[in-house]
Amino acid sequence: MIAPLRLVVADDHPVFRDGLQQTLDDEPDIDVVAAVADGDAAVEAAVAQEADVVLMDLRMPGVGGIEATKLLQETCPAAKVLVLTSIVEDSQILAAVRAGAAGYLLKEASPEEVSESVRAVHRGEPLLHPDAASSPFYLMAPRWGLLPLVVLATFAAIIASQALISGAFSLTRQAIQLGYSPRLEILYTSEHHQGQIYIPQVNWTLMFCTLGLVLGFRSSSALAAAYGIAVTLTMLITTMLAYLVARGAWGVRRVVAGSIALFFFLIELSFFGANLLKVTHGGWFPLVVGAVVYTVLSTWKRGRALLASRMRERLYPFDQFLQDIEAYPPQRVTGTAVFMTSNLTGTPPTLLHNLQHNKVLHDRVILLTVVTSDIPYVASNKRTEVEALGHGFYRLTLRYGFMEEPDVPDALAQASVHGFKIDLNETTFFLGLETLLATRRPGLPLWRERLFVLIARNAVRANAFFKIPPERVVELGMQVEL
Repeated sequence: MIAPLRLVVADDHPVFRDGLQQTLDDEPDIDVVAAVADGDAAVEAAVAQEADVVLMDLRMPGVGGIEATKLLQETCPAAKVLVLTSIVEDSQILAAVRAGAAGYLLKEASPEEVSESVRAVHRGEPLLHPDAASSPFYLMAPRWGLLPLVVLATFAAIIASQALISGAFSLTRQAIQLGYSPRLEILYTSEHHQGQIYIPQVNWTLMFCTLGLVLGFRSSSALAAAYGIAVTLTMLITTMLAYLVARGAWGVRRVVAGSIALFFFLIELSFFGANLLKVTHGGWFPLVVGAVVYTVLSTWKRGRALLASRMRERLYPFDQFLQDIEAYPPQRVTGTAVFMTSNLTGTPPTLLHNLQHNKVLHDRVILLTVVTSDIPYVASNKRTEVEALGHGFYRLTLRYGFMEEPDVPDALAQASVHGFKIDLNETTFFLGLETLLATRRPGLPLWRERLFVLIARNAVRANAFFKIPPERVVELGMQVEL
């Protein structure tokens, strides 16, 4: 007569545990030698009773199913482990299989399925394809379809990665144009499509982040928690942005837009709430990345505003400057001087420094201001605006959309076509080179000022960003205390 297999049942819910024990005791070839409530007791019972199979809950207080499986592999390697779970969670099941479990079984399984699963595990048959915890997608297809699915998944991953990279480039360029990101080197990869760009700094950052994710999480299953948090937060943010677009761009009534957004927001909020449990299991990563990116962007935006405020404090009114020029005319030299400025009422500090140190002014002086509009593109006939200020001074305003790349020489050439003649070979561009100093003055916290100074030091120089020929540039330095 064949001896019945010896089974240990471990589950922290007494009703479920007792019902499972009674069901399996009715099977003549199964002997439930112990029914316990935690992993430690399951290991002790398996060793003491020389169990053949241990059927235990994946999530038990104290020593859970994964830890108990590892202990059983050390203390009672002959015992086969079958883990019970309420939901198919790939990362947890994969961890249990890697720890030595022979398979998993849903708690909703019928008594016949439970008993047959225990027998199958005892016979050494892997139950319900334990590898499905790591790759359920491939096991949905027959064997002949495995290779096509691998090819399909590979192409899907390549397409998704290219979409991510292109989106990162596009968003970065728009952030630069809107003043939320420091100037970065932007390379155009097509002569016919303006949107095809390459930003080396962003590309290298994505590469290092990808390598860090691979080395840190080691598997796609371990990365699932981070993915869940990222996706659900993206859904929430998309809904909020859709509401703003519906209200601001489409003119939808507040009640209608709010009702539709609230409907989707509540659904997505439930998804996000369910994923909050995964924050400690890798979901913290997208939260940290989001916090870092937001800190950098907001610090740059507020730092630029603070710098502009500090510069305004030392600006000399331009009307008064013109009166001084009229009262005490300086020596004029031939040619055109271009002074870049973002302030429309004050005298550019570079202009004052040049006059103070060189004691001369060019015959024609242009105060150049580059403005980024809140629209993607600006029509070419609205690109330039020229205003004569008197005494050989002109104010030239160049307007670009946030999807466009500033090109000062090209814009000046267009201005020449429209009657404002500028010879680039006779033109000198004066740019300010500010040395920023973080201080304890009211404005930004000291750590944010230091971060802003660090970012500013690594930003692309103004002449490169505006495509100004370096041989036509004179830089005048100054110190600015933030």
